[in-house]
Amino acid sequence: MFVRKKTVQGRTYVQVVENYWEGGKTHQRVIATLGRLDKLNEEGAIDGILMSLARLSDKVTVTSEYEKGNLSAGSVSRIGPDLIAGRIWDELGISGAIESLAQGRKH
Repeated sequence: MFVRKKTVQGRTYVQVVENYWEGGKTHQRVIATLGRLDKLNEEGAIDGILMSLARLSDKVTVTSEYEKGNLSAGSVSRIGPDLIAGRIWDELGISGAIESLAQGRKH
C-alpha cells in the first residue's frame, strides 16, 4: 500500500492505493480517497492523519520518542557479518596494508 496524489480536472486528491496481481499482471486499486490536497493542507489534516498512523508503527513511535529526547541510545552490539568481516580484515592484515599505502599521503 502507498499514498499517491491524483490530479483530476485541475484538482489534486490524496489517495491510499494498493497493488495486487490478477492474470499475471499487477493492478492498482484505490482503497480510500482522503480528500483534496489543498483542503487537507489548509485544515492541517495531513499531519493529524500521519500522527494517527504513526501510533500503529513501533518503528515510527520509537524514532519520534528518541527525537523528542524521551529515549536514549543503548549500547551497540556487533554481531553476524560485522564480526566475520572484522575477523577476516584483521587476519589478512588489511588495515596494516592500507595504513602503509596511505602513509605520506596526508590521510
